[in-house]
Amino acid sequence: MVRGALLGQIAVGVVGAFAIVILAFSADRSSLIGQFEDMGTRMLTVFVPYALILFLAFLVRLMPSVDLRSITSVIIFGPFTLIRPVVVIAGIIWGLLYGPNWITITSGVWMIFLGCGCS
Repeated sequence: MVRGALLGQIAVGVVGAFAIVILAFSADRSSLIGQFEDMGTRMLTVFVPYALILFLAFLVRLMPSVDLRSITSVIIFGPFTLIRPVVVIAGIIWGLLYGPNWITITSGVWMIFLGCGCS
């Protein structure tokens, strides 16, 4: 678990460093920042519902019933763990559909590889 958290932080750092380098050499920084913000906002329309369902499932697990805990593991956590890479890819593609250019596509590819553990 600690290894996964560490690798996640490294992935975020790599994508963040890429964005900083791109911004440093960009002629129109405000436009690029706007593109990143718009892409991120669109990605959130995919990621937030996924996260909200998992959060609600964790709330159900706070109840002392072993049956409820078992059901959330089987119905929510199992399938949602399985589809997590699909959600990551779908969210990034949805964000890229806003206005694809080489910078956002390259950022998206980095996020897919690093976010899905494919690096």
